[in-house]
Amino acid sequence: MGFLFLAPRVITSRVIAVVCVWMCVVWGAAAAETQGDTEPFPRTLTLGQALSMLDDGDPALRLGESRLATNRADRARLDDRNALSASLRLDLRAADRIATDGHDFTNESRAILTLDKPLTRFGTDRALYESLETGAKAISVRQERNRSEVRHEALRAFFGVILADYAYAAQDEVMTLAFLTFKNKRDRMELYNEVAAVEVHRLEAVYLDEFAERTRLRLERRASRLRLAVALNRTDAYPDRVVEPDLSGYGRETPDYEEVLARVLESSAAMRIARLETEAARRRLEGLSAGAGPVLGTRFEAAEYRYRVPSTRDQFRASVYLDIPLGGAMKRRGEIRAAAARVLELEAREAALEHDLRVEVLRLVQRLAYLDTELRAAEAELLFSELDLDRVRLLYEMEVRARIGTANSAVAAAISRLAHARYERALVWDRLDILMNNEPVQFP
Repeated sequence: MGFLFLAPRVITSRVIAVVCVWMCVVWGAAAAETQGDTEPFPRTLTLGQALSMLDDGDPALRLGESRLATNRADRARLDDRNALSASLRLDLRAADRIATDGHDFTNESRAILTLDKPLTRFGTDRALYESLETGAKAISVRQERNRSEVRHEALRAFFGVILADYAYAAQDEVMTLAFLTFKNKRDRMELYNEVAAVEVHRLEAVYLDEFAERTRLRLERRASRLRLAVALNRTDAYPDRVVEPDLSGYGRETPDYEEVLARVLESSAAMRIARLETEAARRRLEGLSAGAGPVLGTRFEAAEYRYRVPSTRDQFRASVYLDIPLGGAMKRRGEIRAAAARVLELEAREAALEHDLRVEVLRLVQRLAYLDTELRAAEAELLFSELDLDRVRLLYEMEVRARIGTANSAVAAAISRLAHARYERALVWDRLDILMNNEPVQFP
């Protein structure tokens, strides 16, 4: 088993560059573990490239397409009520006429072709058509929101890969320091008997704890790449290396809660979907409550008889009819009540959604306020860690005994902390952009 010890290195903001180079080496090792023969990802993946891989094959988007297809089917079913219908009736029968003495059966078989075309229902279907149109709008808005959610999950997964690598790098420093401390004490015990065995075993336990944590984070790096592949709907291979994106598009001041809430309640896709679905349910209830209205249509019949009696048989017949149903709504009371219950359910969901959005917006705005302070604290910690490492490095070069490993570990932990704050802040802003229906930040 080999262990990595980071030698002294020049640190300022250049520390980040050095750590990033080191992480690229680690990324290469991860690629050997995760990459198979199939490689749909570029070797170095940028966020812009990752987002360009998103397509309509995502399960969430395919589900939306199925809902739209169901809406079209319901509209076609409604259109079918006014479609031209044709039927052919074959009637094979024999008749014994009472006017003829005895029993003499006559073949009175016939064939009748009927064409029927309803012309108008006098607007009684208008509310049902409006319900379907409104429902289609709700599905379209939901599809757009699903696209935003898929993009957001891709961002989260991409950032997760970067943060998993930073966490692994920081923990590797901690484990290396724990191992070196344990090894130093063990050597002193074995060579000079200067250290008690119980202290050596305590340090060994500390080192093994840190080693176990590093193993967990190594596995998490692999899992983070799988999550990114799944988020991009490309599960045939894992991404290798990722490039840190430019987050300047999220460099904004923390917004006012009331202003954000007003925009969310007015413009958010979730509220628009809820309102459209409620309106569609109301229109459907209105259409069902109107009952079956009168139908004006035309009908044409052509008949062919085996036994012809010119005075009583028609070979062709054309008519215009008006059907007026009586008491039709009484037969649909159960369906009407179910539609009314659906309206009440959607109204309640709309009100509950508004409450949930108020809580979520407050949580996000407060999270931004916290992350602003966390960023300043992380930047201050990184600056101190860099300066402290410079001091320890100088002492090391002057051959003064110093713990450069501790300073290395502190810098790596500070970089990881700063990265977590930066990427979480970007995700919070992206979520707010979705809720406010803003244009998403673009990445090259």
